[in-house]
Amino acid sequence: MGDNCISIVPKDVDSSEVKILAERIFKWLTGNKIVNDVESDCVLNLKGFLPGSNYKYAVEDSDIQLLNLVNNGVEIITERQVWQGVGIDKVSCASCNFDITESDWMDLVEKWFYGVESCEMTCPSCNSIAPITDFNFEPVWAFAELGISFWNWPPLKKEFIDEVEEVINKKVKIVYGRI
Repeated sequence: MGDNCISIVPKDVDSSEVKILAERIFKWLTGNKIVNDVESDCVLNLKGFLPGSNYKYAVEDSDIQLLNLVNNGVEIITERQVWQGVGIDKVSCASCNFDITESDWMDLVEKWFYGVESCEMTCPSCNSIAPITDFNFEPVWAFAELGISFWNWPPLKKEFIDEVEEVINKKVKIVYGRI
């Protein structure tokens, strides 16, 4: 049995905004007692924040098992990362939806991860040129320098996700991962 992760990844965050938005998210999560404000070893041997007394506010199903798990924390990540869904079924052009899964797109993902700014790909079908980060991934992947990962939490409420968007004034992607 592995660990599941639900990550909320804000779109279009400039590098200069990362720390500010991370602090805003942290204050909101702790202020609403969704997570505790003291770091602990609760996210795969790293530091995170345990569920707070009001964690049920964020989840659809208040499964009490969450509190009994070793990896049950929330991690606020503030470095360049590729949030990967469980596997990859399809990668497609955002303009024409042409399936590029069998192409060399993974090389561009790696370049993006290591900081190469120009990671563009030309769609072989419509010839549109776009960064690999703009292509559609199924299941959802996200590329960003900021994200909030909920380890082994039940599904998050849509209303909670909407509130996160309001707090940071950014649209988000939801990525479901498994390790």
